[in-house]
Amino acid sequence: AAGLVGGAIYAFAPLRFDLIGTVQHVNVAYLPLVVLLADHYRRSGRPAALIGVAAATAMQALCSYYLAYVTAIAGGVLTTVGLAMGDGVARRRALALGGAAVVGLVPLAALSVPYLALHAAAVVPDYPAVWLRSAAATPGWFVRRDMALFLGYLPLGLAIAGVLGWRRVVGERWRLALALGLVVVGAVLALGPTLPVAGRELPLPYPLLQEGVPRLGFLRD
Repeated sequence: AAGLVGGAIYAFAPLRFDLIGTVQHVNVAYLPLVVLLADHYRRSGRPAALIGVAAATAMQALCSYYLAYVTAIAGGVLTTVGLAMGDGVARRRALALGGAAVVGLVPLAALSVPYLALHAAAVVPDYPAVWLRSAAATPGWFVRRDMALFLGYLPLGLAIAGVLGWRRVVGERWRLALALGLVVVGAVLALGPTLPVAGRELPLPYPLLQEGVPRLGFLRD
């Protein structure tokens, strides 16, 4: 039942309808499989689950660059949480998961070579910071009913209940840390380059990623 409710929230989130014009391009069906198979591998150590992580990562990344970066971020959070919260075996499996995610990104990297060459020749531009600032979210976007990032009161209530009662709902601290890590990292990146606080602009990590990660500067938002 919990899986069906979570899947319905994931599939019918307001953001899906906000992007209905590009629904044929924004396929996020493989991203939950990355997390599910990673959790299975962490518990069982089965090579088939690790191969599944690589395959799901590859299929999700090939859908679009936007989704490729989201998938890479999820893989990074998975690996970091596994390393921080596990024993020797769990840490080795976390490193294996990180390696599987990297392998899954290889097909996209190979297909990106022509685009990188065009970018070096100034055919593919870098979008200016004004694009990023105009598309960046604000904290209010997550709680205002008129914004596409607002999931609804029921999902937010279930999320809070899951955190407060994590011992019965989640079962493992690793899963709780993974869920919170994905939410926090995703929300911080969605805020864009800066966060206005008391009349000042607090710098955030996105500009560093934009400078250092290939093709991230090509994206408009």
